[in-house]
Amino acid sequence: MKELATKLNNITERYLDIIGIIFIVVNFIIWDLNTITLRDTQFSLYYLALYFVLVGIIINIKKLNILEYLSEIILFTLLFFVLVYNSYQINMSFHGTYVDMGLRSRELIKLVFPSLFLILLLYRYINPKAFIIGLLLTTGIILFYNIVAIYGKLAKMETLFQLPLLLNNRSQSLLDNPNALGEYAYLGCVFLFILAIISKRLSIKIITLALIPIMLGGLVLSGSRTALLMVISFYVLLLLYYPYYNRQFKNLLIISFLLILGFVLVDYTFHLNFIKEQLRLSDALSGRDKIWKVMMTVINENWLYGVGYNNSTFVFNESGEFSTLTSPHNLYLAVLMEMGIIPFILMVTFFIGLILSNQKLIILNKGNHKTMYLIIFNIFYVSTLIGQFFEHGLFKLSTLNTVMFMCIAFNLQIKARFDKLPKLPVFSYLYLLISIVMSLILYFMKLDLLIIMTINVFPALIFIVIRFLLRYLRYNEVPYEKGN
Repeated sequence: MKELATKLNNITERYLDIIGIIFIVVNFIIWDLNTITLRDTQFSLYYLALYFVLVGIIINIKKLNILEYLSEIILFTLLFFVLVYNSYQINMSFHGTYVDMGLRSRELIKLVFPSLFLILLLYRYINPKAFIIGLLLTTGIILFYNIVAIYGKLAKMETLFQLPLLLNNRSQSLLDNPNALGEYAYLGCVFLFILAIISKRLSIKIITLALIPIMLGGLVLSGSRTALLMVISFYVLLLLYYPYYNRQFKNLLIISFLLILGFVLVDYTFHLNFIKEQLRLSDALSGRDKIWKVMMTVINENWLYGVGYNNSTFVFNESGEFSTLTSPHNLYLAVLMEMGIIPFILMVTFFIGLILSNQKLIILNKGNHKTMYLIIFNIFYVSTLIGQFFEHGLFKLSTLNTVMFMCIAFNLQIKARFDKLPKLPVFSYLYLLISIVMSLILYFMKLDLLIIMTINVFPALIFIVIRFLLRYLRYNEVPYEKGN
């Protein structure tokens, strides 16, 4: 009987790992591949994948420490709570017609935020080997997209598999827009550096870093200046962490820097203007400044509660200032405009807190191989957040959104390995039991999912405070000790 229980436990854990791998791979296919079939079914496929994620979480519930998870993302949980509360305070009218922007906001929150909580939970407890396999597979997909873009440029092809490879003279590969190719190329560079920096074998480091020029080639052909800015920021930050790397990676980093510098110098010296022409460096902000001015006006009028989650483009299009606008092109102004000042502060505090706590562990545990993940994650967060001054993709369903929350979750798993205080799993099971019973009661009272999730924030906060007191006051220990 004991052997059977052990086998079942192994099967359920493997299921969680497998679904974690499949989920990230699916995200690199469904969101931006340029086919009508996928565009019509992408949300159905996404939520179908999430259903299997939910099944994996349920059958592994004994393994999961829900209170630990909620304690780690408390600021994000509060952001969700305030966002729902704010949606009940929004009153707006357009051209004399009242529009319930709060109701629209809640419908959109219900579609997005439960999935974000599930992604955070899935990758918080996934096996590190499964995380790496997921990165390898998605890197292969990104590499394929970039090879297609480069081959199309060299062969002067405009279509492949009846799909257009160019849009306004910018490469988009098999994707539906050039910016998606640029974003994928950036993520490909991030994944390759993760694989290179955590690998202990020189051959793997050389192979992974040798693939980066292909990613950079696709990025340049895409003409995505935001992606270029993120890659430059990423590389500069990599150099700033130079003292923390081993000798092999230091040497490879120097070589890669010299190669990139050489390419830029050749382009400039011989007046090739390849970089300038492909990235449209003379094209300033492409009208983003006009969008931002309108956003500032709306923020001044709705700074406390916002206009409602994901309602910014609706407001733009109803204002008459723009014909059709699909993105506010600035995460920070968008969060202020849509969510209000308190969620904005919570979001900024969440990322700053995560980055600083990572940095503390990096300094205290210099030489510990696990901190290499934290270094790359910090670099990824900062470079991506810099790019979000010109784009808005973190709080809407997208590939970048999934990758960001996947990395945050795995980051929390790595941090927890340095935590020497007791986990108190029994206390977590008690909270989970109370939460499930309360949720069932609310469900039979015919309250919807969003309200049930919001009400559940209160017992979560109470249990988190009690857990904190039990762990830190009773045991009187520091939260993190130096790792081995």
